[in-house]
Amino acid sequence: MSKTKIALEVHITLAESSVRKQNIVITGLPESADVGLTDELQAFLALCEENFSVKPVLSHLGCRQLGKASEQYISRVLLVHLRSDEVARDVLAEAKKVLKSDNAAVAVYINPDCSPAEATLAYERRQQKRTARQRSGSFSCKHITMSLKVTDFKRLKKSEILELLEKSPLSSK
Repeated sequence: MSKTKIALEVHITLAESSVRKQNIVITGLPESADVGLTDELQAFLALCEENFSVKPVLSHLGCRQLGKASEQYISRVLLVHLRSDEVARDVLAEAKKVLKSDNAAVAVYINPDCSPAEATLAYERRQQKRTARQRSGSFSCKHITMSLKVTDFKRLKKSEILELLEKSPLSSK
């Protein structure tokens, strides 16, 4: 490969990365056959209004759904184009509030828009963390929650969680 082609490839990659920094990817927003894209945009804006202290400013590109509609999936991934990377950072910082909200029915995940290579690297990092945790003997809640739904676990009080932990087979460690 010539120096010119390498320089061009680096330039294209950096430009794509710059554009991706302005986007976020949302999974878990409900979708139905009757709902149009503008309705999903309104659902996203309502989610932000109810749970965030910032109101995101969208770019002229708006948003679009990724993937094909399917009966087996409740929702598709929604790609939201924001005005700047600062707005995207603000939304991502506020995204954790959605998971910590009192509304246990909300299972919406907001993530940065990653390239396939970045997504693979992030997946490998998560796998390494999991294996390191397992080797160190730290404990995983999946043994306790097998009989509980995730929404039930979110509703438990701290004392109830501690009680479950004491009854768990892992408590003898």
